Order: sequence, then C-alpha cells, then structure tokens
Amino acid sequence: MKANEKIPEDEMLLAEAIATARSRRLGWCFDYMFEDADGVPVGSCQFVESKIAKCCAYGALVLSNRAPWHHGSRPNSLRHVGTGNDMSSYWSTYTNDFGESLGWAFRCAMEDA
Repeated sequence: MKANEKIPEDEMLLAEAIATARSRRLGWCFDYMFEDADGVPVGSCQFVESKIAKCCAYGALVLSNRAPWHHGSRPNSLRHVGTGNDMSSYWSTYTNDFGESLGWAFRCAMEDA
C-alpha cells in the first residue's frame, strides 16, 4: 500500500498547492491568480513566472501543473476554487463543493504563514 493511497484527491491538491506556493516563497492574494511584489496582477498575456510574488489557490495549482490556466477549461471539481480563496467571509450556502473548500483551506493556510 502506498502512503497516500487513502488520502482524498482534493486534500492532495491542497497540499500540493500550499507546497508549491511556499517552496517558491509566494505570498497569498485574491481576485487574481498572480500578483507581482507591488500587488499588480500578472496576467496570462504577460505571464513571466519570475515576476510572480503572490498567488491564489488556483494560481498555485497552475504553477504546479495540476490545473489548466484558462477558466473555461477548469474541471468541475475545481470550478469554484476562487470562491473559497477570494471571499472575505466564509461561504456557507453551497450544497455542492466545486473547489470552494480547497480555496478556503489554501487561503487559511497562506494567511497564517
């Protein structure tokens, strides 16, 4: 049996997102996938990884090659990662989880760092 065989996939994604952000010494941001050190968004048309100083949960998954860059190609399980990452108060009205909990957990971990 492998060590991570019984860990749910979303928990592994969360661990990978946090590890990716921390190993690159990135801070946390919201509303954008990436920001530079001055808080200016780094978009896909100007994507230069060396400019990135902060990332959101989904941005960390993009950097770890676990998620596609474009919103339109997000899998359902990650469709609303940004909702959990970006909300300033806890979201509680959802009946299905399409990545909100992963985004929220990433935010909590990165804010505490």
